[in-house]
Amino acid sequence: MASQLGTLAGCLLSLYVVVVLAAFLPPRLLDPGWQVRFANALINNGFLALLGLALVHLAAHLNPSNPHLLRRRNDFAAMAMIAVLGFLFLIPLQGYAEWRGISTANNQQSSQLREVSGRIASLRQEINKSTDIKELQRRLEGLRIAPMAAADLAQPMPVFRRTMLAKLEQTEIRARYQLSGGVASADKSAKLSQTEAARVRRPTSQVAESQIISLAGGYSKGDSDAFDNVTNRDSKITALPMHPNVRPAFLMFNPLSANVAGMPGAIVRNVLFARADYSFESPTFGMLTPAVIFARLDSLNKNTASDVKKFGAVNNVGFEVDINYSYRTMDGVRFSLDGGLWVPGGAWETAGVKP
Repeated sequence: MASQLGTLAGCLLSLYVVVVLAAFLPPRLLDPGWQVRFANALINNGFLALLGLALVHLAAHLNPSNPHLLRRRNDFAAMAMIAVLGFLFLIPLQGYAEWRGISTANNQQSSQLREVSGRIASLRQEINKSTDIKELQRRLEGLRIAPMAAADLAQPMPVFRRTMLAKLEQTEIRARYQLSGGVASADKSAKLSQTEAARVRRPTSQVAESQIISLAGGYSKGDSDAFDNVTNRDSKITALPMHPNVRPAFLMFNPLSANVAGMPGAIVRNVLFARADYSFESPTFGMLTPAVIFARLDSLNKNTASDVKKFGAVNNVGFEVDINYSYRTMDGVRFSLDGGLWVPGGAWETAGVKP
């Protein structure tokens, strides 16, 4: 049994060497793509080497009197130490390869963006210089632009100029967004505000289909004294509400709800919450985002002066299921629908009556 395990271990280690060599050859040491592939081959197939090493130790443990297995175990253990050091050196190698790849992609995007911006600038200049439609048509032919339609030729020049300049602006904004999704520092003519404006005003029909899963959480420290509207009974302010823009749930943290002292709601305070949502966006359908939110109180209501049970006696604030649908037209008009179902928890029970 021990001999078979030792043979299997040797086969696994040999297979690991073959797989790594296949990724290594032919070597292109300065190619970032080759560096990433080689590092991935070493890491992703590392389980073969680990399993082989474990089998060698198991074989030596089952038959400690076999000098061949003991020698193989010691040899493999020494090679394992060298492999560990090699894997440590892979960290800067893989980081450098990723940085080179990203840098190359950014340079290509910047070059394309400058080319598009320069062509649009030339078009804008020719449009502003032209005094009539025929002159503009001659200038556009010099730039190898397709001839204008008959309907465009019939428009007055001021109207046509405004229309063309507006279309060029939309084209430039869309190109900035599609080519980079950000701004290269080397291109000083590109403004971050323009790119962000393009993202915000992006019509739904121009987006690519995407799916996004998001996880979020938050914590706001509470204070038991706050349930009685006394926030500094002990001369210390320990409660810390969140910014009003933080709204993890549509109903549970609705700014229009009644303000109950010490409880989360209109104010996001005294709460620990978790949120998970899934967004699906399609150029033909729009964006649909369902979400699930759970919340618990941080500090409980410890007031025992009254026989009536107060809010906040237990931690469970409840859970909520929200759904949002949005669609943005080519004119920049955004339509949005929100809905939610909130199941309040025991924190909202008072006098034994559920909300």
